[in-house]
Amino acid sequence: MNTHSELEALVRRRLAERTGDEVAYGIAFDEPFLSVGVASLDLIHIVTQLEQDAQVRQDDQKDLWAVAASVASLVAYLADSR
Repeated sequence: MNTHSELEALVRRRLAERTGDEVAYGIAFDEPFLSVGVASLDLIHIVTQLEQDAQVRQDDQKDLWAVAASVASLVAYLADSR
């Protein structure tokens, strides 16, 4: 999985599992998750699953909202952590 579009599809799929299709596929690429009410507990689960899916190095020191503020930030995190 190399392209940003593939990573975006993965992020949206995992987001949909926690928040539903309406949020996951309705949110703009760079729209903050906070603006649609995505909870930090959901984001913890999503980030953990994405790290496993994309086989990225887990960084316990990461700031959750820096990594997972939007679809765009999650895609960048996954792309940069490989």
